[in-house]
Amino acid sequence: MTVYFPTRFAILRERYDERLSEIGRAAVAASKVHGDDRIDDVYTAVRETLTKASLGGVGKSERRLREHLLDELEGLCLAWQSAGEVVHDVAGRLKIADFVSENDAFADLQDEGIFPDLCYVHIGEGTGLALRNTPPLFIDGFFIQPSCLGDEAGTMLTFTCGISQGAEPSYELGSMLRTSGRMVSVWISSDVPYASPRLFGDPDIVADSAMYHALTTAAASIRVTAENVRSFTR
Repeated sequence: MTVYFPTRFAILRERYDERLSEIGRAAVAASKVHGDDRIDDVYTAVRETLTKASLGGVGKSERRLREHLLDELEGLCLAWQSAGEVVHDVAGRLKIADFVSENDAFADLQDEGIFPDLCYVHIGEGTGLALRNTPPLFIDGFFIQPSCLGDEAGTMLTFTCGISQGAEPSYELGSMLRTSGRMVSVWISSDVPYASPRLFGDPDIVADSAMYHALTTAAASIRVTAENVRSFTR
């Protein structure tokens, strides 16, 4: 049985929060040796020291970025649950012909009958989707969310990462934070045909050559999904 990204993310997020709680409890225990008048200051200092040590090589600026992306993904997963937990699984089903189209690569996103609400498309681990900058991660799938960017209508595709079997992150904050806080959002405008996608999020993934393959794979996945939905509803 396939464990899709939202479920894997929830497990990893829970582990990260548990580790933070453990550090907080250790800080409380350490602060009890001091007087009550200094306990708050001591608790803060001890917890900050323990957390910094547990984050390994993750500096302050990267930590802020990773925690921001982590929160973004958590909100997206919760919204996906509220929208009915719809998953379109194309893993192992894409053919070379699916990557070729005379139309706008993402034209099917404008069909509200196909993608009326937030859903998730599972691609799976495949050639070209392994991240060269951050192995052993790979782009595993993406959320489709009809939305607006300012006054511009369109769709936000949020790409998520999987991790190769046997390479799960250690029980260390920095490792878990880096692994779980990996995402790239891609804005697809419906107001401007053939407009270039706009990318936001993890700079390591944005700069990775695998992102190009992820975009072409996403376009093929959307075409296949749209065809399947149309054939089912006819």
